[in-house]
Amino acid sequence: MELLLIRHGKSEAKGRIAGQADFPLSEEGYQQSKMLADLLKSQGLQHIYCSPLNRAYSTAMIISDSLGLDPIPLHELKERDAGVFNGMSRREAIELFPSEWEGAWTDPLSAPPQGETFEDVEKRAENVLHLLLKQHRKEKVAIVSHSGFLNILMLLLMGLEKEQFPLFKFDVGSVTCLGVRRPGECLVNYINRVPLALA
Repeated sequence: MELLLIRHGKSEAKGRIAGQADFPLSEEGYQQSKMLADLLKSQGLQHIYCSPLNRAYSTAMIISDSLGLDPIPLHELKERDAGVFNGMSRREAIELFPSEWEGAWTDPLSAPPQGETFEDVEKRAENVLHLLLKQHRKEKVAIVSHSGFLNILMLLLMGLEKEQFPLFKFDVGSVTCLGVRRPGECLVNYINRVPLALA
């Protein structure tokens, strides 16, 4: 399977912790999504899956419209749930929850209050990968998701340890392309490519 990992366009989060807060795309994010659509027109995509969060779904819709496809929203593709930190600024989170803040991001087994651990998201990523390999083994598929989720999915795809999270950089409006045989066995074609107009 050829798999494209797409991070959504820039949102209106404006420095806040997005997590599963449902920020819409910014105007810049709409432009990034249109440029992504142009970049992907000749790629021969057959299916597009996306997070149902506004910033990812809108990005997927813009790309899908240009390709004549219908995006398929999957709950499993949502960003890691930041719990009480969803939508907060970093300063607010540290002031309100100083002891919970540090461990929530540095320990893979910890979670923000009312949020998800690394392993919670890893299970979602495993479910997505199983679904895609079962249904689209020899096809070209894109998923539109979020930086945190894509980082965890990449570790799974490449057979790397969770202690290495976050290892990869995914800019807004970027595409990463892999050939996937099974978890831990894939060929990386390129990582974090953005349309030339954004570079």
